[in-house]
Amino acid sequence: MTTETMLTPSRVWKKMTLEQRQRAARAFWEDEEAANDQVQAALLIAQQKKFRPKTVVSLDVDRKARHLASLASLPDAIAGRALIVYHLAEQNTINDDRVGERERRRRLSSRACQAEARPIE
Repeated sequence: MTTETMLTPSRVWKKMTLEQRQRAARAFWEDEEAANDQVQAALLIAQQKKFRPKTVVSLDVDRKARHLASLASLPDAIAGRALIVYHLAEQNTINDDRVGERERRRRLSSRACQAEARPIE
């Protein structure tokens, strides 16, 4: 396989429709574990759109997602993280539609227990 035919996260991002990129970007900004990548994405948006980084950081999730989705080219690290969280978010949506009421209750109680176990800052 030559380098030109390899699919990288940034190439997948470029091939996605705007709607898909918006959903992926929204999942990216909502991911609590992506703080470092979110800072890098905010700096990239600020650079590309001629904004101050502080302005980008202060935007709501929808606006940050819209700006990120409008960028046709992303570094592999950011594109990769966005694609992974998008995939997981889409899988959870599909799975939530398929599981029974008993499983939903189990998941909700598990999430509530996890939320209670987290320290309050």
